Amino acid sequence: MTEDTLSQQTEDFLKIPEYLKRLYTANRHHKNGEDYNSSDDLVTDLLLTDGHVFRRIFIGPHILEQQWIHSIPFIALDDTYLRNCYRQTLLLAVGRNGNNESWIIAWAIVESENDESWDWFVERLCKCVPSLTNRSEWPRFQTPCSISDRNASALKAQEKWLLGVTLIYCCWHLMKNVLEVTKHANKTAIREAWWKFPYAKNENDWKRAVEKMKQVGGQEAIDYIEKLDKTKFCA
Repeated sequence: MTEDTLSQQTEDFLKIPEYLKRLYTANRHHKNGEDYNSSDDLVTDLLLTDGHVFRRIFIGPHILEQQWIHSIPFIALDDTYLRNCYRQTLLLAVGRNGNNESWIIAWAIVESENDESWDWFVERLCKCVPSLTNRSEWPRFQTPCSISDRNASALKAQEKWLLGVTLIYCCWHLMKNVLEVTKHANKTAIREAWWKFPYAKNENDWKRAVEKMKQVGGQEAIDYIEKLDKTKFCA
């Protein structure tokens, strides 16, 4: 789906049904030489338009539930633009295992990043990992958290489907926003000053971070940071 030519990409989309068929074959559960259904099965969804044209596809590999149970209760939602002829968007859910390594939980190709596509994606993500929203399955004192770049559509979907999960903001994306509002400041100094905010553990730490940012970024940076919810990104 990422080949350069339109004809090749069109041909690739026609192969999706066969791809899903092979995916199911590779992900079948076996016991005593026979296939059987499981609550931890592969989850896919292929959405077409009324004219039977590709619109979206969701892939959630099997045994995700078992992987999630033995991972850090953390999930990151993000997107990236596919540089193909159809200008689609790749949505991703990423987790962290016991070795603090990233692993892809589920992914989808959608028409664009909007309210409907994020809602569609997160709803299916919850089907792949039921314990993500089942409080009785959460480890004691470990409420799962979900991190995103504050995209409005992604936040709406999280608030709707990830009930009880702590929603937090990606500090790297916040730093990019600070850099954007301080275009004429020293970028290296801004980056260094910014990271004092996420690690502020008390009001005095926060005040020192504000003073440092004022020196290098000016009032524009402070105005942006003060509008943020501290509970979503501070230690």
